[in-house]
Amino acid sequence: MICAGGIGEGSTPEDSGGSMMTILNDKFYQQGIIAGGDMFTVAGRNDTYEDHGYYTDISQYCDWITEMTKGEVECEN
Repeated sequence: MICAGGIGEGSTPEDSGGSMMTILNDKFYQQGIIAGGDMFTVAGRNDTYEDHGYYTDISQYCDWITEMTKGEVECEN
């Protein structure tokens, strides 16, 4: 599991199944899959803040990803 985000960032339960992506040298890398998150509203305000999100760490599934994609997808632990 990966925990990431901060105020105004992260994910919510409705985002589950989406990608957690990183850009490095103009190339996108998927680091995780959104498992859920927490969202709260400050009393007396209309603003909604995201505290953090939870992500499945896909590096733990590299063997399975390689097998399922027949080596078409690169994966690093």
